[in-house]
Amino acid sequence: MKLRLTLFSFCMALLLAFGCQMNNNSNQDQQSDAKETTEFIDATEDQETYTDDYIEADPYREPTNDELRETGIVISIEDGPYPMFSLNIEFPKIEAIIAFSLNIEALSPRIESIYDYQDKYMSFYYLAESQADLYDMHFEGSSVFGEWAPEFDPEWNMMKGILSGADSPSGDLPNEVSITEANGTTLDFEVFIDDVMMKANGKEVVVYYGIRDRNIITHILPLE
Repeated sequence: MKLRLTLFSFCMALLLAFGCQMNNNSNQDQQSDAKETTEFIDATEDQETYTDDYIEADPYREPTNDELRETGIVISIEDGPYPMFSLNIEFPKIEAIIAFSLNIEALSPRIESIYDYQDKYMSFYYLAESQADLYDMHFEGSSVFGEWAPEFDPEWNMMKGILSGADSPSGDLPNEVSITEANGTTLDFEVFIDDVMMKANGKEVVVYYGIRDRNIITHILPLE
């Protein structure tokens, strides 16, 4: 009887020891798998972060169908109402200096300060557009600019139509308004809207304007 108990006890001890060993091996395997999974996730996240940063910081790209690409020296920079700037760029080969406008907030990638480009040779992309400049607007026989109305110039273009877009006052930057003639022709202007102009919104006005070409920089980077 004693022998049977001893053998039984011995067998139970072996079973318990084997079970503990299997449990330890299973825990170690789980910990190893978890470690490898964590390392894989970390490596993947690092790779994705690197890739995103690289794409965002990459200053080189092909111009769009509407963009033109040129190189020149920035000889002067003038600031306007933020975020607008005016750059005079020299083209030594043709001995010409041309003015360009730039919205620093619209550039991609962003730049810290446009003044860092002073006197440097730059490669840049730009859009060549025509802009209608509003000189005066008359509503019910008088200028909406009041005492600030400019002296009339017979060389100005004239247009009569319905004013739209002047439904709220401007802030620090001008807003775009439109004049639509009876035949459907529409012309857009950038102008500061005040209470007087808002009274003319949706009604017939007479505008005096001029057309000028402007070059808008969309992308700029220094040449090596």
